[in-house]
Amino acid sequence: MHNYYPHQLSHSLGFILVMALAVVIPNKGIRKTGFLAIGVPLIYLVSGGFVWLFCGLVLAEGVLRSRKIDLKLVLFTILYPALIIIVGASLIFLEPLKELAVIQLPFGPEYGNSPWPWIFMGWLFLCMILAGTGDPWKKIKPAWRTLAGTTTCLAVMVLVMHFSYNRKNAEYFQIEKLAVSEDWDGLLQYVEQHPSNNLFGSFYTNLALVKKGKLCKDLFRYFQGYGRRGLCFEWDSKSEIVRRGGDFFWAISFVNEAHHWAFESMIVDGFTQRNLTRLIETELVRENFKIAKKYIDLLGSSMFQRRLADHYRPFLNNPEAIQQDPEFGPRMRFHINNDFFSEDRDLESNLSMLLANNPLNRPAYDYLMALLLLEKKVDKIAGRLPEYIETCNGTLPELVDESLMVYKFTHKEDHLSDIDVSVATMRRFQEYTRILRQYRDPGVAARMLYPSFQNSFWFYLNFSSL
Repeated sequence: MHNYYPHQLSHSLGFILVMALAVVIPNKGIRKTGFLAIGVPLIYLVSGGFVWLFCGLVLAEGVLRSRKIDLKLVLFTILYPALIIIVGASLIFLEPLKELAVIQLPFGPEYGNSPWPWIFMGWLFLCMILAGTGDPWKKIKPAWRTLAGTTTCLAVMVLVMHFSYNRKNAEYFQIEKLAVSEDWDGLLQYVEQHPSNNLFGSFYTNLALVKKGKLCKDLFRYFQGYGRRGLCFEWDSKSEIVRRGGDFFWAISFVNEAHHWAFESMIVDGFTQRNLTRLIETELVRENFKIAKKYIDLLGSSMFQRRLADHYRPFLNNPEAIQQDPEFGPRMRFHINNDFFSEDRDLESNLSMLLANNPLNRPAYDYLMALLLLEKKVDKIAGRLPEYIETCNGTLPELVDESLMVYKFTHKEDHLSDIDVSVATMRRFQEYTRILRQYRDPGVAARMLYPSFQNSFWFYLNFSSL
């Protein structure tokens, strides 16, 4: 189940809790009745819908033990939890009855369609049935019995790992690990060897390219099938989105919005090392030292995060140290003179308004140009070039240079006479158009151009639909 990335530790704890309680429940009499009367509502409050698994195990055990259906047991394992949930939905909780009945279980659209929780629950009941059939192996010698049992367990383990292992998920886990540790060179090297078509994998690949200043040079070396969503997520309250989305806004120095996403992540996921770290960083940059200290203390309350919390303590009430820090300093010096609200579905508008405050914000400009490249808006790219070339120290990245070549080729009037296409790009464009003209069939032309031009803007412009 843990090979499936929506699976949470809380799901495993729910299974462990109900199995443990099913083991310790008294076998019969008033003690069993009292245990169920007190335990069922408490189990529901702690683990939600896992109470149904607990009641199912208790009911199955009772039927297997007595070989008959106990009406009192049915009352306590079916009607009693149902009554608790119905009363809770009517008087206590705000969620709909359907959600309250299965809340916290690893099923439904949030979790996905993994069969493994169902298989695991079926295995629990199968174990109980097998235990009730006696010992068919008692005539076999203990040594042979141990060998047969061990071999069977190992064989089943290998089969389960084989059928549950998802290589793409494993590759994505490694990509995110490298991103969280900010090993951008390692991430790009890993993606070269293990191309990812996962949305989050694409997002982190583009983030690594921005961090290394290569987004508008190597954008099409990597999978871009998600378009603008691979650059920045649209707003969504799902934990998988808010947990990661703030990384984009931190990269482009949009500190208030990075803080917004980290705070929303805290609301959805609770306190985690990841969202507390981002909240500390954004509050330090905004010089909200009292609030930053609160988050640092929360982070430091974990034995495993004390060293990280101690890293941030010297910045409290010390603006000079923040100014000199390579991560915090540029963001602290970046002031938004014309404030604005973030548009959750208009990435171009967000980046344009951010650049209106600071035209030399290179990461924001790289993201804007990458967005325009992905959407094939050559005219808009051309309109931005005079400002963008200043942030690039007079030299355009390769893909933007290729888009400029397309603009000059398709526009007779020359509005960009001061910006020249590089000689190397002109030669490559001549070779590209020469091959393109030789083939009328787009599929054949794409196959001929792919070996030499697969990573170019021209190939994306002509053949992305293929």
